[in-house]
Amino acid sequence: MVATKRIVCVVVALTMASACGTTPVRTAAPVIPTPTTTSATTTSTTYSTPASTVVTDPPVTIPADLAGISTGTVEGRLKALGFTAISYVDSLWKPVTPGPDWIVDSVEGAGTGMSRSSTVVVHVVGPPPAPPKTTTKTTTPKPAPPKTTPKPAAPPAPYYANCDAARAAGAAPLHVGEPGYRAALDRDKDGVACE
Repeated sequence: MVATKRIVCVVVALTMASACGTTPVRTAAPVIPTPTTTSATTTSTTYSTPASTVVTDPPVTIPADLAGISTGTVEGRLKALGFTAISYVDSLWKPVTPGPDWIVDSVEGAGTGMSRSSTVVVHVVGPPPAPPKTTTKTTTPKPAPPKTTPKPAAPPAPYYANCDAARAAGAAPLHVGEPGYRAALDRDKDGVACE
């Protein structure tokens, strides 16, 4: 009767643990009931533990300084710690197969302890962009423009100190825009000087 109650308790505990999404941690070897017969009329049950020992995988701390390093270096460090299952994902959580020159963005569980048999998830950023291609353009020099002789400069506009000088030169009357016209010579400001 006692063995049946213990089995029921274990089944209930396992059912509750699986409903919570966790699995129970076994800290000691299980107790197995073993029936023994002492006489023809009485049977008793004794409890014993199995002779085999339970091997546990102690947690190993994942280094917290793996971000910004190439995937080749990070993989080497994780394998040196005993991790064999390493999964690489991009920023959208899509599995990728990075080259050794890809850069690690982050590592899930960095700085915490994790079992060596667990899968380590490494977030990576694609390879660094390739340097821009440099092309050398060969340009042929343009021929020099033909040399031209400069045109002679226009003679300076005549200057008349007053209307008598303009009349003496035979230039009076002077109209706006003609050489020698100045507003000072046009008394009535009608556009004609020395009338």
